[in-house]
Amino acid sequence: NTASLSVFYKYYGQYPYYNYSTDVPQLLTMDNFQNMDMTISKKIFKNFITISAGAKNIFDNKEIKITGSGGATAPVSGSGHGTQSSDANSPLVGYGRTFFVSMKVNFYKY
Repeated sequence: NTASLSVFYKYYGQYPYYNYSTDVPQLLTMDNFQNMDMTISKKIFKNFITISAGAKNIFDNKEIKITGSGGATAPVSGSGHGTQSSDANSPLVGYGRTFFVSMKVNFYKY
């Protein structure tokens, strides 16, 4: 048996973002960023059990910089995969990097 590797990549381009935290809604622009997930899987015991491990949000995106009239934020620790910001008005795009391990058991015989 061989192991399989799955890589999922997505590029998010700039897009409009509305800020409603002021009396007058502001049209802002969220910077572009990238996201990647990776999983490695291996079937064992005649394909009866599948073991998987991986990581999600490998680039550790949490909050992304927004720009616009009256809503510019300063970038903090940019990773090259999306300029991150710690401003309270920055939209949350993820919960950070996560890792996982799973085991699946196949009870169906075919």
